[in-house]
Amino acid sequence: MLEEKRTYVHALTHEIINFLNINRDKSIGTRLALERLVAMDLSMNQIMDTPAVGTRHENVLSKAIKEINKPELLGIAHALRRAKKYLTWREDNNNYYQHGDDVGKQYKRCNLHTLLIGPDACGYYQPDFLLGIFILGPWTFYRDHRHAAPELYLNLSKPLTALLGIEWQSINRALPNFCVVSFTIFFRLS
Repeated sequence: MLEEKRTYVHALTHEIINFLNINRDKSIGTRLALERLVAMDLSMNQIMDTPAVGTRHENVLSKAIKEINKPELLGIAHALRRAKKYLTWREDNNNYYQHGDDVGKQYKRCNLHTLLIGPDACGYYQPDFLLGIFILGPWTFYRDHRHAAPELYLNLSKPLTALLGIEWQSINRALPNFCVVSFTIFFRLS
């Protein structure tokens, strides 16, 4: 089981890195993230032995992956489909917003993420860099927010092409009848 997990998590991580590499000149955030990623040992034997954690949102997760249909993203979609049962899926229970912020009912009802790289990842340990998959359910309003670290969102689903950069760019929309799946990168600039 660990060998299968390592195979699929490694493949997913490297599909994302390949996509970033192809698009390296489209954003300074992409270039900065790649600088950090190439310095890491992301070999298969570095993947941690952490238990997989499923999700109550399995239908939303499967639908979101199925809706990734841009040709340049099909490798990520295929790798995510194969890796999903080996990942640790979590919900944000208002951990990423200030206490008392109105994040909206749909966000509370259906949001999901997994970390491939980070201090609490199911893949590779890194103390100050996170790379993960982030999913929102249908009709979810994703409120503007800020993190101490720069963030890079690359949307994989239909409605949006990309939200790139170190500065947060507003994209407030309720998204009907489909889910949003993106990979998200947070990192410290040193």
